[in-house]
Amino acid sequence: MMEKTISTRATLIGAAAALGICALLPTAASAQTYKVIPNEFNRDNGTLADTEYVEILLLERMTAAELGNYAFGDSIAATTAKNAIYQFQNMDLIATHFEAGTLIVIGGTTAIPTEDLTYNPWSGNNDWELLIQTSNTTYINSLTANTMDGESKDVVWVDRTLNTTTTPPYSTTSVSPDGFAAHYGGGSLGAFATNASVQNVGGTFGNGKCMQLLVDPSLAQDPNNWSDIQTCTPGAANGGDNTTYIDSLQNGPLLVDMLSFEITSMEPGQGVEMTWQTAAEMDNVGFKVYAAKEGPGGNYRTGESLSGLIPAKGDAFRGNTYTWTDPTPYSEGESRGYFVTDVDIEGFETPHGPVWTVVPTTNNSSVNEWREYGF
Repeated sequence: MMEKTISTRATLIGAAAALGICALLPTAASAQTYKVIPNEFNRDNGTLADTEYVEILLLERMTAAELGNYAFGDSIAATTAKNAIYQFQNMDLIATHFEAGTLIVIGGTTAIPTEDLTYNPWSGNNDWELLIQTSNTTYINSLTANTMDGESKDVVWVDRTLNTTTTPPYSTTSVSPDGFAAHYGGGSLGAFATNASVQNVGGTFGNGKCMQLLVDPSLAQDPNNWSDIQTCTPGAANGGDNTTYIDSLQNGPLLVDMLSFEITSMEPGQGVEMTWQTAAEMDNVGFKVYAAKEGPGGNYRTGESLSGLIPAKGDAFRGNTYTWTDPTPYSEGESRGYFVTDVDIEGFETPHGPVWTVVPTTNNSSVNEWREYGF
């Protein structure tokens, strides 16, 4: 797992300051320690196996491995301890990393009748949401025999998985500095509710309602900044300041502004040359080229990088043009795809593409006859 010594948000703000564009980035959350938060959850006369869901907002960029160290769930009825505990797993099957501003909704088959496992917020694709059914054991691992069930009073939480060796311990009755727990329903507070990040959020929160965070997550520890409402928006921001904040995460300045990525030269029986052009490269170490593969959830990178690291030649103020050739000969009629990723100073890779190409089955290999799509 990659350990980060400085948050991506801090890196972006520092780099953006040099460009005079700090206004594009939220700054109110600078004092918060939590990296994830339950942005919305519902009660609907059921459980997380059928009618209910929880929406989790990432406040920092995470690798798939880092996200796999987080779990979510609820409390037992007395709010003395955690009840159901669901851990993320195998998230690298969806993406190598997940950007700040990502919304992950986990719920039952009624709440989420159709899953959405595609994720591609890069290169202007704006696909920031995941909808995962609780029963999908590829991505959700239930660590207990309990099922999350919205009671009249409860604690909804997302946090690092249990670890009693840390200080403070990530136990069944506490929440780590990286996580967040929201108690609702009033009444006497059990040990876990007492240790929650916020107590008594929203109103009465009856069945058929959703609990939503209305503001910038840095203000989530004020119970008055939550509201129980009838209109649910799983997979979307909650309006007002909450939407403004999430938009600022999702529309922040790109570390690498990619202008184009295309196949520029290829002959049957020979390799393929590709070229990409950038407009600016902030905190960029270089690029890697990967083979692409089509799958049920979309396009994936496969295996190790084909190219190794191609050193960056641009900077925060100007881009450059790069060319790399895959030496593997093509066969007539073969389809092959490529991603190019930019690698930042923290080692995160952001993919661009894919570009797919098919060699014509005639001897005429004019560039104009190649099928090229995806970027």
